[in-house]
Amino acid sequence: MKLKILRALLAGALMAVAALAAPMAATVSASAREGDPSRVEAEQIAGWEALAARAEKLLQNPEVATQELEELRAQLDAARIAARALAQKIRADADPVRAQLQALGPPPEEGATEAESVAAERAALNEKLAQIDGRARKAEQAAALADALIARIDASVRERFARELLTRGPTPLSPEVWRPALAETAAFGARVAAEVRQAWSDPVRARQREDRLPLLLGLVIAAAGAAAAMRARASSMFRRMLEGAGGGRRLLIAVFAATVRVLAPAAAAAGLVLILRHGGLTGATGRLLADALAPALIALLGARAIGLAYYAPYDPELRLSSADDREARSAFRATMLLGLALFCAQLFLRGGQALGLSPNTLAVWNLGVTALGATAMLAFARHVRPDPAAPAGAGGDDLAVEDEAVAEQSQLVRRAQALGALGLRLCAPLSVLLAAAGYYAASRYLTEPPILTVGLIGAGIVLQRLVRDAVEALVGGDENSGLRLIPILAGFAILCVELPLLALVWGARPSDLSEWWRMLTGGFAVGDVRLSPLDFLTFAVVLVLGVSATRLVQAVLRGSVLPNTRLDTGARAAVVSGVGYVGYTVAGLAAITATGLDLSNLAIVAGALSVGIGFGLQNIVSNFVSGVILLIERPVKTGDWIEVGGRQGTVRKIAVRATEIETFDRATLIVPNSELISSQVLNMTHGNTIGRVIVPVGVAYGSDVRKVERILLEIARAHPLTMGYPAPFVVFQGFGDSALNFEIRAYLRDVNKVVSVRSEMNFEIERRFREEGIEIPFPQRDLNLRNVDALRALLAERGAAGDGAPSGGGEGGAA
Repeated sequence: MKLKILRALLAGALMAVAALAAPMAATVSASAREGDPSRVEAEQIAGWEALAARAEKLLQNPEVATQELEELRAQLDAARIAARALAQKIRADADPVRAQLQALGPPPEEGATEAESVAAERAALNEKLAQIDGRARKAEQAAALADALIARIDASVRERFARELLTRGPTPLSPEVWRPALAETAAFGARVAAEVRQAWSDPVRARQREDRLPLLLGLVIAAAGAAAAMRARASSMFRRMLEGAGGGRRLLIAVFAATVRVLAPAAAAAGLVLILRHGGLTGATGRLLADALAPALIALLGARAIGLAYYAPYDPELRLSSADDREARSAFRATMLLGLALFCAQLFLRGGQALGLSPNTLAVWNLGVTALGATAMLAFARHVRPDPAAPAGAGGDDLAVEDEAVAEQSQLVRRAQALGALGLRLCAPLSVLLAAAGYYAASRYLTEPPILTVGLIGAGIVLQRLVRDAVEALVGGDENSGLRLIPILAGFAILCVELPLLALVWGARPSDLSEWWRMLTGGFAVGDVRLSPLDFLTFAVVLVLGVSATRLVQAVLRGSVLPNTRLDTGARAAVVSGVGYVGYTVAGLAAITATGLDLSNLAIVAGALSVGIGFGLQNIVSNFVSGVILLIERPVKTGDWIEVGGRQGTVRKIAVRATEIETFDRATLIVPNSELISSQVLNMTHGNTIGRVIVPVGVAYGSDVRKVERILLEIARAHPLTMGYPAPFVVFQGFGDSALNFEIRAYLRDVNKVVSVRSEMNFEIERRFREEGIEIPFPQRDLNLRNVDALRALLAERGAAGDGAPSGGGEGGAA
């Protein structure tokens, strides 16, 4: 019975599901019928056209708000992106149709015919292709219209910004301005006090204070107390940490010290904002002030953190700058003054605008904030200017190349510092004059952006120093470590992050940044090819990865694989070089392909380059081809002892252009590869290391020549490097002027030892000849004198002239 009930229930459920599924299926099929691509595209394009019409209408209204224009621009930007994506998708739909047309072959020439079915198919495909092209053109037209409208909106917004800078408002120097401003300020204070009294008397706010205020106060007191206790012990703790600390660790300690010293005021500031925002102490005005107070406190605490980290006025050991104690404290005070100026600008000016204060009040407050900012900029400019005592640049002919590079870089830094100091000195008085004249927006533009620029640059310098000193601590004294590139890459990354922020600081909009990014990624057209910086970055990344992978493979082959084979040293070097050529070629092709470039488009460039190669690069191509021949034929290989151009040495490396030969003086001889192919080269170790040594020796006339032969043979055969076959032998060369000349001729197992073998044989010959009483003669000459009488008379005459007496003849004078 239960089973029947379950079956009945299951059948009913299935019927209910089928009943529900039937209308759903009908709806889906109807939606599928309605999902015609052309209809969907038409609806999208109609929506974009309506948006464009609305944008045209708003642009004709000069009273439209800037915020509304920005929102409209965002909608147009989204429509532009969608239109281009749709056009790209439609263009992709045309590829199969073109492929079908290509399969049908070219259309018949004039006067020729083709099958009716083929002609009908060709006509249908052409019609379909025309329809697709028309749809794509509509989408591209919508994107072009959005482009034009966005450009008009950007121009309108920029024009409004320029007009705002040049608009003159009430001057705060006029009594008609500052009197009502003072009255409104007093009324504002009274309104805040009234809201506070009302909040304290309101029972709802009282319950809110009872629920939240104790917790908030407890958290603030605990955080501030912990930070204050840590700060009280900071000096002794930092001194202990600095004992024996290196450069990288010192910088880490400096950043940690700056963080600790900022924690206490940061905790107090966060607590104040939370209490004003959620403590139930004030009304709407207090909450607006709290909203303006949060970024103001961030600016002030950021200036304090940067000043403590860079100037370290209390801990000279942690100082990143080269300033002395007095200058560091003065620079830190100037930094805090800059932060205070930003604090006041954010709290009083931006907060006043949010509270709806009148232009008179804002003008008066702006004069005070601008005067404070100008004072801070002038004070900080004294610490930005270059040090007059520092060397201006390189000097002297004996300066090393590295010193010249460092001096050039220092000169660039000095120029940047001088330019920054000049900019601060110009902005400071000009901003005060503009504020006093009533140019509210222009005076703020010359106050806040320069101060924020100083803060961003300071933060970037601290971060770059942090990376640099950390790398220095990691690599130690290794000057050739590749990790030394990390600070450069970090500096480049910091610059890439700070440039958009600086653009925003100086008036650029987020939409401007997105537009610039789209222009960079969109690139520029070179013929039929479109290039972009992103393509260059992709090319560089793929190329670096390919080259790194090739070098890794070469290292594995050189260190692990090839030593376990029977290949000699030269063959191993040839294999490694060949793998390198192939890997570099593949990496280059992969990098080009990754950018989306069609390699067929490079045919024209290659043809143009071939002309230049034929005229100006003949030697380079010749050397390259010769290097390939050397690696393939291997008439000269790595490790060979060769003689070329009268110079001998060992081949160390066969590169693309030239071959490096290390002479026996440990000098490097660079020989172009073409010379090794086209000129005569003596290779001592081409096939093997067997070579012959010849040791000449002479004995005095009258020596027993057979005994000499026997001694020389014994010496040659006894040497461990001489070979038994072919056996050493002695040659009686002939009769010299002073000696009987012999030679030992023997084959060595390693011809690279020929010099040492010859020296050792000479030592042994001298020892054996001395023991056997065989004389090694020195050169003997017979001297024949002619005209002896004339010579004797000349000597006598010179002797008489030297003694002051008449010369006398005879035997004595001649003697």
